[in-house]
Amino acid sequence: MNFEYQTGGSLEYEHPSYIKRQADDDLYNALKAGEYCYVLNARQMGKSSLKVQILNLLKPEGVKCVPIDLTGIGTNLTQDKWYFSLIEQIVRVLKLYDLNHKQWWNHRKSISNNQRFSQFIEDVVLVHIPNKIVIFLDEIDTTLKLERDLTDNFFALIRSFYNKRSLNPQYKGKRLTFCLLGVAAASDLIQDPLRTPFNIGREIDLKGFKDEHEAAPLAIGFQEISEHPQQILAEILNWTGGQPFLTQFFCQLFVKQWQNGECTVEEVANYILENWENLDDQSHFKTIQHRLLEEYHDRKNELLDLYQQILLAPNYKISAQDSPDEIKLRLTGLVVKENGHLRVYNPLYANIFNLKWLESQLPQLRPFNQQYQDWLASQRQDTTQLLIGDDLEEALQWAKQQNHLSSVYIDFLNASRDYDRQQLKQAKEKATKIIQLAQKGTQIERKGIQTLRLFNTTIDPLQTLRDAIQAGEDLQQLQAEWRALVQDDPELLKQTPAASPVFTLLEILSHIRQWRQLTGHSNWVMAVAF
Repeated sequence: MNFEYQTGGSLEYEHPSYIKRQADDDLYNALKAGEYCYVLNARQMGKSSLKVQILNLLKPEGVKCVPIDLTGIGTNLTQDKWYFSLIEQIVRVLKLYDLNHKQWWNHRKSISNNQRFSQFIEDVVLVHIPNKIVIFLDEIDTTLKLERDLTDNFFALIRSFYNKRSLNPQYKGKRLTFCLLGVAAASDLIQDPLRTPFNIGREIDLKGFKDEHEAAPLAIGFQEISEHPQQILAEILNWTGGQPFLTQFFCQLFVKQWQNGECTVEEVANYILENWENLDDQSHFKTIQHRLLEEYHDRKNELLDLYQQILLAPNYKISAQDSPDEIKLRLTGLVVKENGHLRVYNPLYANIFNLKWLESQLPQLRPFNQQYQDWLASQRQDTTQLLIGDDLEEALQWAKQQNHLSSVYIDFLNASRDYDRQQLKQAKEKATKIIQLAQKGTQIERKGIQTLRLFNTTIDPLQTLRDAIQAGEDLQQLQAEWRALVQDDPELLKQTPAASPVFTLLEILSHIRQWRQLTGHSNWVMAVAF
């Protein structure tokens, strides 16, 4: 088979498996027009391959392109050496061989590195190169590992070049343009709160492959093994979501598996899910996991909480807010923003980084995680999962010792605290009511005993009967209230708040019956048998 899929490194210009996307036209037109651009996205989305295609399109039009891979400079350098390494690469690409750049650099040690680099651009590059110039700075996320003031100063300097277009004749005509590429957010580039943020340039939205029509060149590799290559590609895209690296990887693996015997796309997908760790030679899946758990360790709780919300949501998606944590989660590559929603990028990710995987990470992060997850799964409605009493106190004490807590877990603790207060309030009200009913029972008890005593001494037994009946009715109402109050407490339910009114009523009725029997005789009663 002549067609080859490529899963590592940048694709060469016009490589057969390179897929042109909307971002190709957007970046080409923007750079040609002299716009500053930045392509900031997750790893292995095709940023470097895009750069290769665009600079090869710009060169024939007379644009001097300067591709610089910042990982080649390194991070364990002094600021002086880092800047010097940068101009050394520019000198080499632009072939400024008449310049003794080392001597030029050392002669200006009395000024700052930013000033030296600025003078190098204005006094050397723009003087010796009459063409339009585009400097591609790839892997800019490596600068985030440098000293913070170096990174802030450098990107502030790039912004100053843009601002000089309206002030300095050398920059007129948009002669100098920068294109930034890497795994970072624009807000990461200048973090000093006293500086103006990096707010220039056009964001180029580099998305995955839209469908089998956009990714049609990849179907060529299936033509020798199937009469329906487009259908195979469409099924693969359903699993990869069009993620560029993952799609090339899947296509390559499918052809390899087919050569060992006919197979279906679903069978290959299941093979990936069962063996992804062994198949991950390019560290695609491992890098996602590393970024989520290690590289963003200071926000790990928040990112895992956010990802959990997505996994628990219908169709694996939630409304996007463009918060810093959302942007970080998107930069892991695990989720994408689409039509105002965050969703898991593709079914392969959703099955590898599923709830079981997530649950294996969460107990390391916080106590009472199962209750928290169940509460989230109920859309925050199941109050039985909230913490009360000693459990709540333990969770609150743990929370005090944490440097970072996710906003959602804070919501869980606050909801638990409110519920605990509500339960305590209800318990106090119930206790007060029980005491009141007990006191009322005592009063009815006394009234029953008093009624019986009066019956034995009164000349009006019928009035005493009425009093006894009233006491019985009071008792009946009391018992109904008692049962309603203590229905969830079997021990209290067995108890009766008052019993004497029943005994009193029975005694009085018994005596009344005897009295009526006696008064029914017209003759004198000479004796009564006991």
